[in-house]
Amino acid sequence: MPENKLKIYAYEDDNFTQAASGMSQPLEVKINPEGYKRSFIPLKADKNDVEKLARGEIVDVKIIDPPPETLDLELIFDGTGAIPGTGDVTDEIELLKKYVLLYNGKIHSTNYVKIEWGGSSDLIFKGQLKSMSVDYTLFDPNGKPLRAKVKVAFSQYINSEMRESLKQKNSPDLTHVRTAKAGDNLPLMCYRIYGDSAYYVQVAEANHLDNVMVLEPGQKIVFPPIKK
Repeated sequence: MPENKLKIYAYEDDNFTQAASGMSQPLEVKINPEGYKRSFIPLKADKNDVEKLARGEIVDVKIIDPPPETLDLELIFDGTGAIPGTGDVTDEIELLKKYVLLYNGKIHSTNYVKIEWGGSSDLIFKGQLKSMSVDYTLFDPNGKPLRAKVKVAFSQYINSEMRESLKQKNSPDLTHVRTAKAGDNLPLMCYRIYGDSAYYVQVAEANHLDNVMVLEPGQKIVFPPIKK
């Protein structure tokens, strides 16, 4: 079975439907990353203050709900010829920049991007580039880069309509069933549903769980209504 490669799609609209000009096909990495990190940080604002989300969206609320995620990846580029299918390191990094970093005059910002890896139940992330750094680690005798590590971080983008939908789905008055993904743990999932990780004890009891920090990918977890 062929290996599923991480793919990056570039769009010109915040509904992620209109492909960016010249980028109708996704950018497929030649070497899959060893892993990825998803960060969930609650955004708070003082009274009469605002918080700024990806692409400058302004939300005039006390707490951003649900909080946007950050996705961190480390991509490897190798032009030594040791790995079949890889090409020129500089060219491949420039192509990555075109998809995620360079300014798109039509939308007056960088492209919106969707990142997919694996099947439908695995990584799917929508947002815009937050930061990018390149560490060149190997060169030929003339100084041409032969290997590089590129660290990229993406901020999740959620438009106002989707945010309202997610807020309703995350209501603590309803019973939810969620499928655990790689890297999930019960406190983190409780934070997504209830806005407070402290409810993991009640959820663990409801699901008869012994280990709340290690969940199997694909495991179904029931989140019952909880009175706050």
